[in-house]
Amino acid sequence: MTETAPPELLDALRLTLIPGIGPVAQTALLNRFHSASAVFHASRDDLLRVEGIGPKLAHAILERRASDEAEREWDECRRLNVAFARLGEPLYPPYLKNIPDPPQLLYVRGELSPADGVALAVVGSRRCTLYGRQQAERFAQQLATAGVTIVSGLARGIDGAAHAGALPTGTVAVLGGGVDDVYPPDNADLYAQIAERGCIVSESPIGA
Repeated sequence: MTETAPPELLDALRLTLIPGIGPVAQTALLNRFHSASAVFHASRDDLLRVEGIGPKLAHAILERRASDEAEREWDECRRLNVAFARLGEPLYPPYLKNIPDPPQLLYVRGELSPADGVALAVVGSRRCTLYGRQQAERFAQQLATAGVTIVSGLARGIDGAAHAGALPTGTVAVLGGGVDDVYPPDNADLYAQIAERGCIVSESPIGA
């Protein structure tokens, strides 16, 4: 039997899927109404009182009340073994919540750990030299062995080398598209290993 989504998580997902409502608008709505479910029970006039919410976005929110888009997204995430980390929950990356516009919801394929709070981002050129690739992998391996989680973007070049160096202890890949979007395609094997030993993270919906 398919696992049923908790109603508040489903409404948080529903809110995230509305085009034009990014992290800043979501934060403003949640500050006003205190929960995603309450947002969808608000009247048009109440929605329009929220800073950044005009007639177009208010209409989009009201229109999504009866939509099954979030349920379909939930089912697809269950099929792909994708979980969620919500802002305010223990496994939400602690430093991410301190930026000006943290995403309310993260898609996670793999497993986030409290130990990932000690992290270092390694990013660099896609068209790097062999020496650059070797050093990125070496530094990442040494830092990971010392207990530092290596975070990068799964791109060609330095990013991929850093992930490869940190694989034995786990690494986190943050994607610009959905967590199901393996890009570049030649990093497919690396993607699979990261999902198994660390995690793939995105704020974008499945298929993005």
